[in-house]
Amino acid sequence: MGHTVQRYREVCTQLTDFNVVLGFASQRPEVLENIARIHQEHPVYAPDIPVAGVGLFTREYAAAHRAEIETVYAKLADEESRRVYHSVLRYKISGKVDYLYNSFANMDEIFTEILQVNQQEILVDMGAYNGDTIRQFLQYSCGKYKSIYALEPDGKNFKSCAAPPRVCKAFTFTIKVPGPADHFTF
Repeated sequence: MGHTVQRYREVCTQLTDFNVVLGFASQRPEVLENIARIHQEHPVYAPDIPVAGVGLFTREYAAAHRAEIETVYAKLADEESRRVYHSVLRYKISGKVDYLYNSFANMDEIFTEILQVNQQEILVDMGAYNGDTIRQFLQYSCGKYKSIYALEPDGKNFKSCAAPPRVCKAFTFTIKVPGPADHFTF
């Protein structure tokens, strides 16, 4: 409390050596370009903070789950997948955006070259938010797919996803979770 929020350029006139910490995520090209420009001037960090569940992906967490991490790594099909996986893990621990840039792919590349969607696709969107990923999938699949499952634990987001124009038929159901009623790890 009591700290003034300033524009990036205002801070640049007052300080020469500082870090920039992002408190948001974006896929918008103009935002990503601005972040890259700022990163050329000052180190930019984007902490990996979970939107659901508890705990952070730290060095200690990675060490405690080393066997699982190595199992996933060993099952990856090619060197590029292993390189991206390694970069994402390093990003999650450090928050350094360089690792994200090192593993970046645009949506065209993801849907046409990596996923190569076809009529037999089954999409499971775990954390469907407002249906944005499903809309992208429908665009790249030309509306031809086997089935889509959208899971969204947040009621407000679910209403947004299920509201007209619907991206898919909506069903609601309740999942019983053991533990305190106010805690749900998604």
